[in-house]
Amino acid sequence: MKSFQLSSIEEAGDLSAYDCVFLGFWIEGGTACEEAANVLRHLTNRHIFLFVTLAADPESAHAIASMQNAKNLLPSDSFPKGTFLCRGAVSKETVRKMFEKYPFGNTETRILSECCLLSGSARHPNDEDLAKVETFAGVMYQHLKDQ
Repeated sequence: MKSFQLSSIEEAGDLSAYDCVFLGFWIEGGTACEEAANVLRHLTNRHIFLFVTLAADPESAHAIASMQNAKNLLPSDSFPKGTFLCRGAVSKETVRKMFEKYPFGNTETRILSECCLLSGSARHPNDEDLAKVETFAGVMYQHLKDQ
């Protein structure tokens, strides 16, 4: 097994040589973004950990369902040993596309604008979020060492 590699999803390539994969991605449309979905569908590693950002409150029903949808993309014999959700910024380009897709006054537009613009997602991930993900990674690393 390879020991360590840090790369973007686009540059990750074949991850089957790794015993452990920490995969970070954002939620898009209630599931993993397309790039992450393509990786998730092929992960069969012994230890899989997912850390995810989304515009919504990470404790909301939408966030929990979105993480489940992402986990459902894994092959049937694979499952994550740990997951982490935190709020993340939404790019201005993504917000613009949302408003083009859902005309003003549309229920989806109202929900998306509240979620992305009024939620404060632009201020995330912040120092508190980074500290939480660092703790998550430390706990997961300790879990691996204890096995």
